[in-house]
Amino acid sequence: DEVGDRIFEAEYQGQPLDETGDFFNLDWVIFEESFQYTNPLITGQVRSWDLAYSGEEPGKDNDYTASCKMYRFSDDTYYVTDVTMERYGDDLLNILKRTAKLDNPNTRILMETGTKGGAAKELYNQYKKHFTGYMTKQSEPVGSKVDRAQGFKQALMQGKIRFVLNDNQRELLLTQLKGFPLAKHDDLIDALAYAYNYLSENTTQGVRTAGKRKRKRIR
Repeated sequence: DEVGDRIFEAEYQGQPLDETGDFFNLDWVIFEESFQYTNPLITGQVRSWDLAYSGEEPGKDNDYTASCKMYRFSDDTYYVTDVTMERYGDDLLNILKRTAKLDNPNTRILMETGTKGGAAKELYNQYKKHFTGYMTKQSEPVGSKVDRAQGFKQALMQGKIRFVLNDNQRELLLTQLKGFPLAKHDDLIDALAYAYNYLSENTTQGVRTAGKRKRKRIR
């Protein structure tokens, strides 16, 4: 396929890889000014993490730790109200704990540990010990990153997902969407995909919210 051909040319023929993907269309992105809804109930909420233990090191392009906060409503729409993407070393666990406290215990914490097999489970269990009173779940990278993002892509294309983000977060989101799946760092897309895949398959009792929606499409 085209993506595979472009990666082959970059790796084996010495041609620079154009990190502009065509997996997502930015016209699908709906930004809203506030997190308000009129009738539906919140049926689930998660903070999804794609973890990487990698601090800032001069001359090294280390992986990022990315996260998103996503809600699902009873009318099968989804709100993303926070996105993050930073490099963390020894302070990673403190960041996770601080974020969990801000999100509140009603928010399920999804963690993809950045490792595979038994090591991934062991690392997840080590993190889990620090979150007594919170709901946690290990996200497992099944299939390719493109496979994992298919559900999120379809929901975005159908207008089911809305984003309430500040200007810097909007820029981060659009950059990640634009580069996927060719960019070297696509950690936020993985976090969003894990969040959507979990919420689309799992619901909980929610609470009613009030207000009117303000919709703004990005071109």
